[in-house]
Amino acid sequence: MILFGAPTFTAIADRFQIHKMVLLGCVIAGMITRMGLPIVGSYSFPIVMSLLMFSDYCAAAINPILDRTTLAVLGKERENYYGRQRMWGTIAWGAISTAIGSIVEASDWTGVFFVLHGVTMILFFVLVYRQSTVTTPSKDLRGEEEVDDLSFWGEVFSIILNAKAVTFFFTVTLFGLLNGIMGNYLFIHIRSLGGTGTNLGLCLTIQSVSEIPFFLFSGQIIDKITPQGGFLLASVAWVFRLLGFYFARNAFELLPWELLHGITFGIMYTSAVRIASTMVPPRLSTTIQGLLMAVYFGLGSASGAAIGGLLYENHSSKLFLIGALVATFIFVFYAAVLFVDRELRKDYEYSKLQEEVELEDAFTDEEEEGEVGEVGEEMEGESLEVIDLKESSKEEDTIDKV
Repeated sequence: MILFGAPTFTAIADRFQIHKMVLLGCVIAGMITRMGLPIVGSYSFPIVMSLLMFSDYCAAAINPILDRTTLAVLGKERENYYGRQRMWGTIAWGAISTAIGSIVEASDWTGVFFVLHGVTMILFFVLVYRQSTVTTPSKDLRGEEEVDDLSFWGEVFSIILNAKAVTFFFTVTLFGLLNGIMGNYLFIHIRSLGGTGTNLGLCLTIQSVSEIPFFLFSGQIIDKITPQGGFLLASVAWVFRLLGFYFARNAFELLPWELLHGITFGIMYTSAVRIASTMVPPRLSTTIQGLLMAVYFGLGSASGAAIGGLLYENHSSKLFLIGALVATFIFVFYAAVLFVDRELRKDYEYSKLQEEVELEDAFTDEEEEGEVGEVGEEMEGESLEVIDLKESSKEEDTIDKV
């Protein structure tokens, strides 16, 4: 549902400039459907499944709109602080999930989870409703004019079909595929190595903790290596993380490799958000973030779950070795793209420089010709003045003789 919901609602928000309205609508829809699950749960599975799908479809737009809002508030001069804001999502996830897990375990009613989810969404709704920053960047921050439907959708498709955008989304899809493999088959692999619930909990804890420092310092790291370098760093981290899983002999040997999650997700996703924000004009900033989420958490993760299932069923732990090969391909592919792009940019800049030099030479020649013409005119004028003086002196001599 993320694959369809995120780009749909974010595009609507950008087109009609109703970001806050879309965000609040998605929150309400998600809240109502989630809180209704305990009520309809006893009726039939298709009804429950339909509500879950609708809830996920609506909720998919929340994160992209918040990402766009964060970047808009920070501005270009402070965009490297994005990771510090995103870090609080990780802290909240770790803290709240632990607390809610304890409450659910202590309660005899499983529906308490959905009630707590609804209460949280109500608080979130109130906070968003009171905020004035969830607005349209094209008007409030950029001063751009509105566009019609044809121009808007034409611009969206032209950006999606752009070579750089295709390369970017293809790379993000592969990262999402690795995330889907890890997210769906991590616990199964831990169980196959004799792991217990403690091992599962430790893995999640380490994942959450590892994100915090990398989100916190992501701005400094990415400023040093560039967002594109962040992609390369993440691909290398994926190689080591997946190889560590492949060669692990027991569940505890997996734990140190989970520290790399901070790079494989924290640095990678922060880099992706920043790259995406530079690919479009401000009026499409929410749409591009929606596409990013749809590709990573939707297409990529779903592909990882489906392909990973087939591979794990037939090859067991070799799934992680194959994943390491995919990560290696990401590094080689993206490095090659960056190299070619740099060489093309060099050629383009050189050709532009040559054109500027030729224009300057032509302008200089015109100036020199103009100066020569002015000198000639001045000399001609001086000669005429001399002739006039001679003629006037002859006239004076004639008058004196008379």
